[in-house]
Parts: sequence; C-alpha cells; structure tokens
Amino acid sequence: MRVAVAGELLQGGTIIEIGSSYADGENFAIRTKGGSGTCGKFEETWIVFPLAASQSAAAHYRTFDMALEAMRSGMKVRVHSYDGILCTSADFISIMK
Repeated sequence: MRVAVAGELLQGGTIIEIGSSYADGENFAIRTKGGSGTCGKFEETWIVFPLAASQSAAAHYRTFDMALEAMRSGMKVRVHSYDGILCTSADFISIMK
C-alpha cells in the first residue's frame, strides 16, 4: 500500500475529453476544465496517466473506466499523483458530486 501526499493535481474539475493514448505512449489522458490544484490552475489542460505510474495494469484499467464514467455522468473528479506534481504523472482518480 502506498501512502503519500505527493501531488493533488486536480480537485473538482470536469473531464471534457479522453484520449486512449498521449504522445504515442503506454498511457491515457483526460482533458479537464475548471477545478483547482496543480493542473487546475489552467482553464483547460491535459492530464496523463502513464501505465508505469500505476500499481498494476488492472489498476490502470480501473482508472480509465472511472474517467469514462466521470465524463459520461458529468460528475467532478479529483486527480492525484503519488510520484510528484506533474500533469503527466497521474495515477489516481476519484469521482464526486
């Protein structure tokens, strides 16, 4: 179990687009609007979830599924990185009302 407070990348943002990969890497990316945090300070920004940053491939797939659900439902998201504060190293997402 990893317990750390590295980077709260986005809090309360909305996903407006999802890409199945970013820069031809083993990752996926979400384009977000609004919210606060390191990546929330821009009106719109891409946040990348590299496979290598995930605990496992299964965890990475779950994160992708949660991003899809958040976009489909229009609910707000929180995005975190246990490894830093870069918008290219996300590895956690939660959905909130």
